[in-house]
Amino acid sequence: MKVIQEKVVIGCGVWLIVLPFTGFPSSWKTVLTMLTGLVIAYVGALLVKDARTREKSLNLETKTETFTETV
Repeated sequence: MKVIQEKVVIGCGVWLIVLPFTGFPSSWKTVLTMLTGLVIAYVGALLVKDARTREKSLNLETKTETFTETV
């Protein structure tokens, strides 16, 4: 899922680079830029949430290292 989210962010970035050179009216460009920004913000929030979840799971795994010797 992370790879798809990264591709969406890259695609939105390319779209924002190309958008000023398209023939859309100025009002449409404003709306399209705003919608693209919202998509980037949403996908970025998902990526941050995923990274924090992974970090917590890694921290839990390293903290549970115990050794018990049975006789």
